[in-house]
Amino acid sequence: MKKTVVFLVILSFVSRISGFLREVFMAWRFGASIHTDTYIAAMTVPVMIVSLITVGLNNSLIPVLAAAEKKGQREVFFNRLLSILGIIAISLMGLIIVLARPLNTIIVRGFGPDELARVIYYSRMMAVVALFQIMSYALMGYLQQNNRFYIAATASIPMNLGTIIGVIVSPDPNSILIMVMGTIVGYFLQLLWVLLPVVRMKGFRFRFDLTLSDEHFHMLLLLIVPVLITLSTSQLNGIISRAIASGLGEGSISLLNYAQKVNGLFYQTLIVTLSTVLFTRQAKLSSDQNWKEIFLVTRENLSSIMLLIVPLVLGMMFLSTEVIQLIFQRGEFTAKDSVRGGMILLLYSPSLISLSVNEILSKMFFAMRDSKKPMISTFVNISVSIALSLLLYRRFGVNGLAVAYTVASLSGIAVLSWIARRKFHQEGVSFWSKSYQKYLLAGGLMLVVLFLFKRLPGVSGLPVMIYTLASGLVGAVSYFIGLYLLRTP
Repeated sequence: MKKTVVFLVILSFVSRISGFLREVFMAWRFGASIHTDTYIAAMTVPVMIVSLITVGLNNSLIPVLAAAEKKGQREVFFNRLLSILGIIAISLMGLIIVLARPLNTIIVRGFGPDELARVIYYSRMMAVVALFQIMSYALMGYLQQNNRFYIAATASIPMNLGTIIGVIVSPDPNSILIMVMGTIVGYFLQLLWVLLPVVRMKGFRFRFDLTLSDEHFHMLLLLIVPVLITLSTSQLNGIISRAIASGLGEGSISLLNYAQKVNGLFYQTLIVTLSTVLFTRQAKLSSDQNWKEIFLVTRENLSSIMLLIVPLVLGMMFLSTEVIQLIFQRGEFTAKDSVRGGMILLLYSPSLISLSVNEILSKMFFAMRDSKKPMISTFVNISVSIALSLLLYRRFGVNGLAVAYTVASLSGIAVLSWIARRKFHQEGVSFWSKSYQKYLLAGGLMLVVLFLFKRLPGVSGLPVMIYTLASGLVGAVSYFIGLYLLRTP
């Protein structure tokens, strides 16, 4: 398993780098401008509607496939699922076209009539993404349940490549039409990427089958419904945030997006990769009702994740502006944009801890076929986020939205951790690892060393890349020396 995880982390890193390059090329070509705001806003409605299905599949399909496999019904059930999802996806394409105007009118309320018209036009163009995305996620779930993790881990590479090519060949810096077309082609390439390995697998042959009287559909619905309720509420939070950001000046939506992408790089590469492998194992343990082993495995992985996340969060907060400069400051993306984006990244960074813990604990509950517990913490998260966003944006602008997001995510994970702790204790397993406080102490030492390093003569005059890399190296060495001195196991 360790070799699988290491290789998956490498593949996921390459995959996320491709996504990062997509953002870098967008920033180079369009900067933090109304054009990138338009593109991001146009993607919102298709992604928002499609994610109601894809997120549910991502969290619920693997445990159901594991249960179907025990009864020798996996391929039959999956054929029926693909048939029904195809019809749902085509229906959602029509829904996106119909709802593009009313939803975008709310989401980008700060846009003028011309910008709004372009957002609606591009949203409708991208309706076809619904079919590609839904089928891709179903196929990725099937591959992961068959321990074919590598294909799913790299599925975003062809998708990002389509957008990158669209940006590069776009002849007009004042039009995103070619970039949108490249994005559509990219999603189609992603579908082919995951479809071909499934077609070549032994034992699976697709047969159109709309039989709904399958007990595994009932099981899937029981898991998905709480996820859909949670996600719908989360989408409301996203709509409110985008609506507020659209009225905070040109580039505000883009800067929030760029900072989130940086913050999400480590989360997607390390945490989601580990949780994907762990989820399959948790689902199998759950089918055997081996609850104590699930809790032990989950605690072990939480400790491993915190070991890495603590220095990453502190380092990103310390180097937030330099990181944004290094990645995005070129072409139309200015030094002023870097300062604004750096502040947003600094405020977003602590949320990486809550995102990581939430990913592991939520997958544990989903593996146990309990999707209601994560729903409770998400409601807390969203309620706090909406309240704080409305309270803070007038005084602090986009920075207020970032603070609201971080405080809300930490509030939500506090609730989920409390719920999980009770479950752990029922099986006689301690929830908290004794190593956590040592990670924090070592992180504090790392920050002190970094501040001293920054004050050394000549350091402030170093080029951004050299200073950032040197600080990262100094920070990592001091952190692990701190762990060694604290005799961390």
